[in-house]
Amino acid sequence: SPPPAAADPTPLRQVLRRRPVLLVVAVSVVLTLGHYTAFTYVSPILRAAGVGEASTSLVLFGYGAAGALGLVLAGALADRFPRPALVGAIVVVGLSLAAIGSAGGSLVVTVVATVVWGVAFGAQPTLLQTAARRATPDAGDAAPGITNATTNIGIAGGALLGGRELAVADPPVLALTGAALAAVALVLLLLTPRPGDGG
Repeated sequence: SPPPAAADPTPLRQVLRRRPVLLVVAVSVVLTLGHYTAFTYVSPILRAAGVGEASTSLVLFGYGAAGALGLVLAGALADRFPRPALVGAIVVVGLSLAAIGSAGGSLVVTVVATVVWGVAFGAQPTLLQTAARRATPDAGDAAPGITNATTNIGIAGGALLGGRELAVADPPVLALTGAALAAVALVLLLLTPRPGDGG
């Protein structure tokens, strides 16, 4: 006799109606929006703090290496402490951007905060995908797929918002905007039910 049919995955339209999924997607979009508002124009931000043009690539290399470290940390924490790790990463992103935006041109503060920012944001993809999967354990890859796809909204929106701001404000203001959006993302995450809470 033929093997029993596998259970049908939850339809995508039903996944999209779930409040925990919508909140995780909103966290992803808003956080990515804040990140790319600043990161798209990170070179002007660094130069405003006194980082020379020749040194900008070195700072960005440090940011990239820090991002790799963040990815490793996320892998170590995602299974055991997924929610606290994501909360912590978002807080660090926000604080790093706030430090960059309010550094008053301090080279040391800006460079250190940029590297710390890299660690925190490097952890985000893994932690957000984990949050999406835990929000819909019966829906396979649907929620992580939605979260990944809607990240592009934040990327494009951040580039647009940052460009508009850069036309009328000093570059550090972009980092402050990113910090504010990270704070909004944190609030949204705190509104997201924990697995088993319903919703």
